[in-house]
Formats: sequence, structure tokens, C-alpha cells
Amino acid sequence: MGQPKHSLIFPDERSMVSHLIERIRSALSGISTVHISLRDEDQSFQDPDDDQVQFIYDSDNYSAQRLDLGPASGLLAAHYRHPTVHWLVIACDYPLLHVDDLRHMIESYESPLTCFENASGWPEPRLAIWSPSALQALEKNVQAGITGPVNTLRSLQTKRLKPLHEQSLLNANTPADWDAARRTFLLDV
Repeated sequence: MGQPKHSLIFPDERSMVSHLIERIRSALSGISTVHISLRDEDQSFQDPDDDQVQFIYDSDNYSAQRLDLGPASGLLAAHYRHPTVHWLVIACDYPLLHVDDLRHMIESYESPLTCFENASGWPEPRLAIWSPSALQALEKNVQAGITGPVNTLRSLQTKRLKPLHEQSLLNANTPADWDAARRTFLLDV
């Protein structure tokens, strides 16, 4: 993509992360602090519109010597910081995530793990609610060399949801994906 996904700019000149924070706050009225997981402090940013953002870095994880765990690093760093918290996880890969889908996931949550499932039947562990016990299972898998969150998701009683809005699961991994997301965003405004 040429730059971190969280810093990609929408046609309204706001960043991807600003849009996702706004959607989180719309879905969860009364929420104050939003935590953002980043690989390292070099990716930090200051959002002038939001002073209620806290960063969690992969190096916050107990296994700081293994920073190459992919998405598991951020999940485990969050769990390490707040081990009794259920985490609503939203990766910056989903630029068109709809507030209704966030509410749907929150209202449909079942422990230990609830996630969305795409049209191909593939689970989305980075668009999910992870309980402390699910994160403990991820930690055990990582210690055994199984670092993919999907593997943990499949080993647990995971509730899988279909999105209410199919575009919510549009995954922007390439410049072409991002251009398509920007065009769709313009149509929805």
C-alpha cells in the first residue's frame, strides 16, 4: 500500500483510523477510551480531534523478543495490558465497516469468541470480540508455535456471524482495493 493502513486518507480528508474510531463510538455510546494496537512506537500518531486514544505496542507483549507474530502480537499485547478485558478487535483492513454490523456483533456476542464470517465462509479473527479465555488459548497456541489467530478461532466454540452489510468485510489490501473502497465511500456519503 505504500503507507500504514491506519493513515490512509478518505475522500473527506480524514484518516482510516479516525473513521473507525468514529464508528466504534457510534456503536458503543458512552465509550471513552479507544485502544489502538501498533507494531511499534514509530507508527504512533496524534489525532488532533481525539485525546482519548491510547496506544498498545506489540512490544508491550510478554514475549517482546518475538515481535514477528503478526496479528497475534497485538492481541496478546492488549491481553497482557488488561488480562480481564473482553476486546472488540477491528483491524484497519475494513474501511467500509458499518456501525450496524458493529452493533450486531456486540449484541450477538457469545463467549469465548464471536467473529464475522465472509461470503467464502472464512472467519475474520481481526473483526471479532475476544474474551480473556480466548486470548489465553491464543497465548498457549503461540507458545506452541501456532501463531495464526484463525487457528485459535477454529479450536474454540466460536460464534460466526454474517454481516448485515456485505461491504463491511471489504478488505483493503492493495491500492486497487483502497481505490474501490474510496469510490464506495463517496457513493455512501
